[in-house]
Formats: sequence, C-alpha cells, structure tokens
Amino acid sequence: MDTSHSESDYRRLKAQFEAGALSEADFKAQLENLMLQDEQGRWWMIGYETGRWYVHDGQQWIRAEPPGAEPPQATALAQPVPKPSAPAQPIPQPTALAQPAPKPRAPAQRAAQPRARKPWLWIALGVAGVVLLVVVTRLVTPGPGSTPAKTPAPAAAPPAATKAVEPTKIVEPTEAPAAQPPERNRLLYVYYQDPGLADVYREFLAQHGFPVDAITVDQVAAADIAAYDLVIIGPDTLGSGEAEEWYNAWGDAQSVAALADSGKPVLGLEEGGLGFFGRLGLAIGGGNAWHGSDTGIRVADRDHPIFRTPLPISGDSLILYTANEGHAGIFMPDPPPDAVLLGRELGDDQHYPIVMQAGRFLLWGFRAPPFNLTADGETLLINTIQYLLTLS
Repeated sequence: MDTSHSESDYRRLKAQFEAGALSEADFKAQLENLMLQDEQGRWWMIGYETGRWYVHDGQQWIRAEPPGAEPPQATALAQPVPKPSAPAQPIPQPTALAQPAPKPRAPAQRAAQPRARKPWLWIALGVAGVVLLVVVTRLVTPGPGSTPAKTPAPAAAPPAATKAVEPTKIVEPTEAPAAQPPERNRLLYVYYQDPGLADVYREFLAQHGFPVDAITVDQVAAADIAAYDLVIIGPDTLGSGEAEEWYNAWGDAQSVAALADSGKPVLGLEEGGLGFFGRLGLAIGGGNAWHGSDTGIRVADRDHPIFRTPLPISGDSLILYTANEGHAGIFMPDPPPDAVLLGRELGDDQHYPIVMQAGRFLLWGFRAPPFNLTADGETLLINTIQYLLTLS
C-alpha cells in the first residue's frame, strides 16, 4: 500500500489550511479523500491534527503505521495497546497458599504450691455446691408438657484451606468487521489501443481516492454511464472510428450519443479528446487544433476554481510535466460564448491546451502519463477533476 501520495497531499492541504485559504470543514472533507484501503480491507487515514496514520478497527480509529511504511523519526508517541493473544508458554500455576503458622504454645508455668485452707471454708463451699446442683437440675429437667430444650449444634468445623483459584483463560477477541468506506465518486476511463496507460491512470486516480473503471470505446454504447460521475477519454482513442476527417475519427454514432446524452462531464485527454469533441461539433475539437511540444501553460483565468480549489496554485506560468510527449492547442482568437479559456500555450496567446466548452466538456491537451506530472501539474489535474465532479 503506497502512502506517499496521500502524505504529500496532506502536507499541501495542511499548508493551505494554515494559510487560511481552506476552511476547517473543507480541510477535513479533503482528508477523507486521502483514505487508503489495505489488502486486509482495513481503512487508513491521516489524522487531522497529528499528521499521523490511523487504522479503523471497526469501531474506532487507532494510531498505527501502515504496512510497509517507515515509522516517523519524530518523538515517538505512546504506542497503542496491541490485540491480546494467548501466551506462547503455558500459564504458570500459582504457588499453593501458605498455611498459617501454628499458634505458639504458652510457656510452661511452675506448679503453684497449695495454700493452707481453714476447715470452715470447706464446709461453706460444700453447702453452696449442693444448692447450685439442685437449681441447675430443675432448670435443665423439663416439666410435664414442656418442650425439651434443643441440643445445641456442635461447633462448626474450622474452614478447610481455600483451593488456589485457577487463572482466567485469555479469550481471543473476534476479528472486527472491516470499516465501511465512505461513498466515493466513480470515474469511467475509456481507452482504445493502450490498456497499459488505462492502468496507469487507474492507479494514479485510486491514490487520490477515486475508484475508476476502464472500458474500451466499443463497450461505451452498452455501458451504464449513469453509474459514473465523470468520464475520461484516453489520448489513444483517436482513430477508433470512422469519419470524413481523420481528426474526428472517434467511435461510432451509438458510442458518441451514449456519452453526449448522459449529461455527465467529460475530460478529454489530448488527441482522444480532440476526436470526441470534434464528433460533437464543438470548437474544442480536432479541426481547430495544432500540435506542439509544450510541457506547461500560462494561466488564462486566475479566478477559475481549477486554480484555487481544493489546492491553490500560484504563478502565471506553470510547468505541468517533466517530460515532453507533445501537446495539442485549440486555436481560439474569437472564442464562442460557451467557451472558457483556462490555459494558454507558453509561447502563443491564441492557442489553448486547456479549454472548456458547453458547460461540461473540458480538453486537457497533454499526452504524457500522470507519473510525468510535476507537483503543480498533479495539483492542477486533480483540481480539474474535482471541479468537473461538481458539475455531475
């Protein structure tokens, strides 16, 4: 489980929040998009205040390090109590209770010497003994009809020595059910001849919290487009259909209609976007484009959300890619009313690699894969996707 992208995004979100450009509610909401799920189905999330990783045990979030992640070098926090498990060695039996030491005998006394007694004292004692015997006999002997006195119960035997209590066996806790993931926006990626690039985009977008399904152009007409919140047209899809102009050769009429009638926002990547938008008759289609070797743009509309949220991007010129694999720019000296000019070419004021039309179709005129994105490029692409999702 790769945590590097989530950690990088957290640092950016944190900086945005501390600078006052992101509200606390938005900061927390964006952190939910950074949640990752490991191979055991457990969900991981970076703490809002601590910046540390936490795992959900089915009932609560617990501080832990993700699988394969190196522990932080900062001062260690108190470690959470691990799940109890049966000890490897047999549980030792407690030592038998110690018997109380016998009561010591009283020290022997010297025999007392008898005193001389006077004769009249013996007579008095004898008379008193006879009187006492008569009285006791009358008290003990029951009269007619009387209930005999109950024989007193024998004294209780001294308690037996208490048996040592066996220690309670440790009960292994049952495995907690996996935490239910929050509802996520679903993306659909359409490709033609390059399934490897589709996998690269799926992995990249999954790291940013977006589940992605990938299908071919031929599968679009039968797909449930309504189940998705955004459609991404791969750059390899130009040439997947027939058209009078080569630059509009994208899919068949049923595939084009399925996407056009779905009402879903569409992000078209370079030539694939040019072909699809050309089939729709839009000004951002292939008939109005040229190709170049730019790796960035000049910001055309600084106030547009893709440059401000969820992460702000500063600078009038932005380098988006570390490698040059070509770009496409739309020629728009007189943009139509429904066009939104977002990013100009680095050396031309009338060509736009990033441009939007008809409220939900946006051209991203670069072909390079996402692992060639710079930090600004990655932020701008994710901002763009987040913006398009608000239109769904």
